[in-house]
Amino acid sequence: MSFLRKYTILFFFFFALAANAQNQLSSQFDYANNLFKAHQYFDAVTEYKRLLFFDTKQEYVFLANYKIGEAYKAGLKFDEAIKYFSLAEMSATNSEQKYSSKIEIVKSNILRRTTDRAHQLLDEMEKTFYTGVYKDSLNYWRGWTYIFADNWKKAAEYFAKISPSHEL
Repeated sequence: MSFLRKYTILFFFFFALAANAQNQLSSQFDYANNLFKAHQYFDAVTEYKRLLFFDTKQEYVFLANYKIGEAYKAGLKFDEAIKYFSLAEMSATNSEQKYSSKIEIVKSNILRRTTDRAHQLLDEMEKTFYTGVYKDSLNYWRGWTYIFADNWKKAAEYFAKISPSHEL
């Protein structure tokens, strides 16, 4: 067998392996999502972490970290949820992903009753996101933060700032 032919065969072999690996990552993500949908959060976390380990191109880094955060939040592990939502935020590729990650961190802080931290995060977010579609959402979550802090009057002020036509 000639030298060129050997390397051509090897090239196609490694190309096929790479294509198969990408299909396996997609299957791994689907499998983890199915576990998540079935409320098997611990198993889903394990599979999302496995996906992150094998995702050398980091194509799933945002989605997997975000879903891990959701799974931990569903399991009432708020510190862990915040950790993974923060990792998702760091790997976000657009403002929508960044906002989604940040607002999940705010929600987790509300649920673990660290409302001062939730207010700090909302203050930071208002500097960047207090326009357009995000404005009503920020007011909504600010209102909920005040409810959990047992300040109903302040909560009502923020809920009143939400556009009457908004879905919230």
